[in-house]
Amino acid sequence: MATLKFIPLPNTGVSQYITSGQNQKVVDDKAGQRVDLLTQRTGNWSMYYVFDDATVNKPLPASSVPGFPTTTPSRAQLAVLSNTKVLWPDAVNEARISFTRSAVITDQPSAGFGKIGDFGFKTGSGSLGIIPSGPPGFEGLPQLSFVNFTIGNPTLTTFQPNNTWHASENFSKIVGRHTLKFGGEFRYFQINERNIWRRTEASPSMARKPGTISPTYLLGAPAGYVQCSFQVLDSRSHYGGVYGQDSFTSSLA
Repeated sequence: MATLKFIPLPNTGVSQYITSGQNQKVVDDKAGQRVDLLTQRTGNWSMYYVFDDATVNKPLPASSVPGFPTTTPSRAQLAVLSNTKVLWPDAVNEARISFTRSAVITDQPSAGFGKIGDFGFKTGSGSLGIIPSGPPGFEGLPQLSFVNFTIGNPTLTTFQPNNTWHASENFSKIVGRHTLKFGGEFRYFQINERNIWRRTEASPSMARKPGTISPTYLLGAPAGYVQCSFQVLDSRSHYGGVYGQDSFTSSLA
């Protein structure tokens, strides 16, 4: 019965919450810097870094009524270091290394927290009730689905930081009427995914019409229940490639 306070009153339509006061808001900050260094001894150096920090605030990510907002913070970074060196009048070498990182936390709850037992649910290890399985700080009201509206926090929050390392080198040399090019590159991809599942309840028979609660809800007899656990998914991949090219220029004489 502790969840009744989140349900709209009988004379209140759920659609009233879709107003300008419930719009999604985005804050996005970007910064970038490039530095070039020209030297006769070591060649031309270029250093570049870009930073993009954004936060999406969602007032109604999974619930049809206010009270369960989430934030989706993300951060993207790119760093590049390159060098171009003229070795001889007919030979040039280019080298580049870079690192890219993209990290995002989707639908991180910013309200609706509390002990499962405080909302009237049975809980505890060894029982048939809900067992909190996420990391500390993520326990809150499970999602309750009715015929025409939903209350509670989103069922899934994902933290995913992806990293990419890249290195390449290219060498060019002119030999007579031939332009020879050789090079290669290596990439390492790292995908890390942390899925934080919360308990979810689906009860299509709980409400018969807007503002009317069926006896099944009052009796605490939902039509379905899902218990999930913390999920770790990691993926790694490598890529490498080399090439050689000969461009021949014919004489026009």
